[in-house]
Amino acid sequence: MIETERLRLSPLSRAQAEHIIAGERTGQPWAVGYPRSDDQDVARMFLTAPPAEDGFGPLQIVDRRTALVIGGIGFFGPPDALGLVELGYGVAPEVEGRGYATEALRALLAWAYRTGRVTRAIAVVRPPQRRRARVGRRAPASATASSMSACSSPAVSTSRSFRPLRTSGPGGGEPVTRAGARDK
Repeated sequence: MIETERLRLSPLSRAQAEHIIAGERTGQPWAVGYPRSDDQDVARMFLTAPPAEDGFGPLQIVDRRTALVIGGIGFFGPPDALGLVELGYGVAPEVEGRGYATEALRALLAWAYRTGRVTRAIAVVRPPQRRRARVGRRAPASATASSMSACSSPAVSTSRSFRPLRTSGPGGGEPVTRAGARDK
């Protein structure tokens, strides 16, 4: 579990995934717009895939104030041999624009880089998901964006890549990840 000032990122359980797929809202602590169709897709993948390594599977974004699940975030598996991971994220429509996705993405990336296993993270954003692309630009430690050519698949238009920028911590201590820096 990862916590921020406003959020808790909790691993998705099998029971929760089954409720999401079935759309069984009764008794579930869900925001009105959760789950989205993307969340149902993730739940289906989660139930059919081998168990995820700790932290490298789907997580639910929980508003700590209301204890409601407001979205989902997570990796599509553990880092590859080069330390690359792919991730996805999204929040319920009624909470968009409040910085929740950015806060969750920053926390998840910080956790991933602290494991020492991740050197780069990418998120693929489809054209109608402009808000998600803006989240990616605001969130990471270090980011580069590359637009796919006009003849690429219309389903995938922008790829966002996140890498940590290491600087000395306060007093020269432990390295920290600094937000907002750019790759060269």
